[in-house]
Amino acid sequence: MNGSMRLTPLYIFAALWLVSAPAVAQVTRDTVLKGTTIEVIQSYKPEVKMAPKKEYTSALPPADTSRPRFSYEIPQQSLFYTYSSLPLRPLALGKDSVKLPFPNYARLGFGNLNTVLVDAGFGGWKGDNYETAIRLFHLSQRGPIEHQQTASSGLAAEGALHSARYDWHAAFDFKRDQYGLFGYDHNKYEYTQNDSIRSVYTLLRATVDVQPAVGQYRRISYHPSVSVSNYSDNHTASENSFSFNAPFFYNVDSIQFELGISGTATQYTTRPPFTGVSISESNSILQLNPGFRIRQNGFSAHAFIRPTFGKNNTYLLPDIRLSYQIPNSQFILAAGWNAQLRRNTFEELSTYNPYLFNLYNVVQNRADEIFGSIQTNVGSHVNFGARISWWQHTNLPLFLNDTLDGRQFYIVHDRVSALSFQANIRYQVNTTFSLGLNTQFTSFNTTAQQEAWHEPGIRFGADFILRPVPQLTINGYLSVLNGIKAYNAVDQVVNTRGVFDMGAGAEYSFIPRLSAFVQLNNLLNNKYERWLGYNSYGFNIYGGLRLKF
Repeated sequence: MNGSMRLTPLYIFAALWLVSAPAVAQVTRDTVLKGTTIEVIQSYKPEVKMAPKKEYTSALPPADTSRPRFSYEIPQQSLFYTYSSLPLRPLALGKDSVKLPFPNYARLGFGNLNTVLVDAGFGGWKGDNYETAIRLFHLSQRGPIEHQQTASSGLAAEGALHSARYDWHAAFDFKRDQYGLFGYDHNKYEYTQNDSIRSVYTLLRATVDVQPAVGQYRRISYHPSVSVSNYSDNHTASENSFSFNAPFFYNVDSIQFELGISGTATQYTTRPPFTGVSISESNSILQLNPGFRIRQNGFSAHAFIRPTFGKNNTYLLPDIRLSYQIPNSQFILAAGWNAQLRRNTFEELSTYNPYLFNLYNVVQNRADEIFGSIQTNVGSHVNFGARISWWQHTNLPLFLNDTLDGRQFYIVHDRVSALSFQANIRYQVNTTFSLGLNTQFTSFNTTAQQEAWHEPGIRFGADFILRPVPQLTINGYLSVLNGIKAYNAVDQVVNTRGVFDMGAGAEYSFIPRLSAFVQLNNLLNNKYERWLGYNSYGFNIYGGLRLKF
């Protein structure tokens, strides 16, 4: 070829066709065309200017109010060819790169009801074989009723260490929750601000677990874990626990066999006022977990029969579930029988009802559920599920107001059966819009008690998230609890005012690092009662700034 010449894609295609034509000797995949010269005769030099490829960058939404959207950059892709007497050899594309989102954040907010919010998360301490996450939080509020105040503070930290064979994980939790005991008749009683008119719960927990490294397939696998904790209040109650779980798995084609052992040893100690005598009770459990799981051709099932040694009895607890997806449809039908032994620890009960007495009889509760369910998708945006269950509780803990001033609750146990119906539906459009509804209706049948005290018969919830523009996220919720029966101080069965709470929030990002947020709770200013005598705060608004770094 005389001189040099720039070739258009048409000439490149013609040259490649000539090289690969049948007249040319067969060339294997690894053969290099040596000394091949392509001669193209043309009297003009066409030249097309390459259009520049734009560079796109997506913005980050708020981390705690919507699904995370990772920020990335698409580099300009340019394809270069070298043409001379040498063979045609395209160069490799440039290396792609991903810009990670900000790993840390800090929020600070204030509002009415003396609301103070402090929230910070740190996730930037990581390396090639480890990662960590730490969160600090505090939220405190005070209402118009004397001693109506709550505060929750804590620290949650976890980390993972990866090696060629194992993945280690560790977590530490510290939490302190404070509740004012204001649910008494303020016209009859008067209390000073001291420990007798508030309950403070403190939790310390550490957990360690290990499993084979991600990506390794083994017929025999395992995931043991160990946990220790201390849970106490400001009224001399303390609960120390040691837990372990050692499951082992054996995989054969589509079947997984499991054989594990787990257990928890708990010692609960309290000292009634004016007695000077400590009362201590053990609350332990040891459980074997033999069973299998199978999934094949739209059919899945698991079956476990768990011998369990409880506080005062031995149980055989089944966990059986069968599900089947109807061919050429999105319908999944399921049915099963699940039995559990609930230990009713001080931590579990006081988390459910923070206003209870710390002196109670430790009674474990067996809960059996026989259920049937259906789940399906409607189109590409809607999913729906429904479940009907029959329950049997041997010693269900129920809560009654004390007869002195009503500000605390004591526990009674009863054999309770129940029939419940649950349904949920969600409409989702990518990360732009999401709307969910869920409901549960439960009918209780008690044995010794008149009613299932403080157990809601109706539960309803709704939530939505809307992102009209990338910088703005709007969310809302509705929570309803009704059909709650209680026993007041004058020996009467009453209906509490239940719960009807509606709220909304929003967050707007001014720049990628800085955003402002606002949260509104109980928009209708309802004076509802989850527990008899304990009115809600009423309308609450708070807001502030979030900084990402």
